[in-house]
Formats: sequence, C-alpha cells, structure tokens
Amino acid sequence: MRVSIITGGGSGIGAAVARRLAGRDQCLMLHGQGADAAAIERLRSVAAECERAGARVQFRYGDLARAGTAAELVGAARAAFGPIDAIVHAAGFADRRGLQTCRARDWSGRLR
Repeated sequence: MRVSIITGGGSGIGAAVARRLAGRDQCLMLHGQGADAAAIERLRSVAAECERAGARVQFRYGDLARAGTAAELVGAARAAFGPIDAIVHAAGFADRRGLQTCRARDWSGRLR
C-alpha cells in the first residue's frame, strides 16, 4: 500500500491528483482548509470518488498557515495508514483582483 497526503484535495490540482492516484493499492489522506460548507462538501465528494475507485481515504481540515496544522495532518496520516510515501502540496489561494487595484500592504507577508 502506498500512502499519500494531498493538500488542497477538495478542488483543482489536488482533487485531480487524488482521483488519479485512487486505486486499490492506495491510502490517501486528503486535506482541505474547510473554510465553508461548500469547501467541506467538495472535499467529501472527492474522498467518496476515491473510495469508489478502491482507495482507503481519510480527510482532515485545517489552515496550513497555522502552526501545528501540517504536523497534525502528518500525524493523522501515519496513525491511520503507516509510513508516508508521498506528499502532494497543492493547497493555495488566489487573489483575483486586478493588479491596478492592489496596494503595497495587500502584498505584505506574501512575498517572503
């Protein structure tokens, strides 16, 4: 069994990777920020698809910018499935404003 953690597993690239890896020889720990009901439902839906494909799946929510969240995610994956073989970090955010509307303080801390 291969064990993978996929951050951002509820949508976009993370969800696509989860679907691609899903199979009988896979254990997947999917992560999502879980900021709202729609995000939670998307993560649950991807998890259910992966389970139907034969993978063993668990999922967790949490803000990866918060100290300790990543360690908790790794600990939960190891407790559930054993040693981790791969981590796919696909979590992210998009600020979809035009550049002309951004102020310098909007970028504070994002470019470090």
